[in-house]
Amino acid sequence: MRRLSAPLEAEDLFEEIHTMIGALLGTREYPLETSTGQARREGVPFDPSRMELFHKLHAALRSTALPPPRLMGPKRINAPALTFFEAYFSNFIEGTEFDVDDAADIIFNGKIPVQRPADAHDILGTFRTVSDLAEMQHRPKNAEELLELLKRRHATIMSGRPDKSPGTFKTESNRAGTSIFVSPELVVGTFIKAFPLYQSLEAAFQWAVFMMFLISEVHPFTDGNGRVARVMMRPVEAWRWITPMQLRS
Repeated sequence: MRRLSAPLEAEDLFEEIHTMIGALLGTREYPLETSTGQARREGVPFDPSRMELFHKLHAALRSTALPPPRLMGPKRINAPALTFFEAYFSNFIEGTEFDVDDAADIIFNGKIPVQRPADAHDILGTFRTVSDLAEMQHRPKNAEELLELLKRRHATIMSGRPDKSPGTFKTESNRAGTSIFVSPELVVGTFIKAFPLYQSLEAAFQWAVFMMFLISEVHPFTDGNGRVARVMMRPVEAWRWITPMQLRS
């Protein structure tokens, strides 16, 4: 480019482009004006098209009247039963199907079927996460906590599938049909950029919808994204009093 700029009398334009590229790489000073350019210079690039969607969802949640919660009195709560069926149906949705009695044996008696150890550990890992009250009470206060929470819960849920890199964000692009999810290098930055929108919401229903959509669009892991998203959409405030979504008819 430098050699071509002289005969084209474009030396000044070349220097400006060269400086701009250096600024994006963090090696030169240049007044980058766009938020995407500034984020890339800071080492946390994000997906701008996904952020547009997140802003639209945030605005819709803030402007829509919330449905009344379907409350359960404290005497009706049976934590082991609720968390068992939450884990059971969260995996059933993903195609991991067991008879209820077999799933109960896996979770409560530790009977792992020889023929399907990975599937069994998917259910067991999900149950261990949703039945841990201390873990489920944790609602992230900042983007860094969100990232650590996602990794920790994914590591537990997917512990039986080491080939799926439990607890590690994807390093290759993933897709479902024609839907291409956020590129690996944009995952962290997109979560960081979207977190203030999540944090500004005020109700458990809003948190749940936004978090589910956020993880579904980013798809940060090689596998197990649906399971993690369903766990992350359940703030403890909602779990204590509202029937988990997987259990509703």
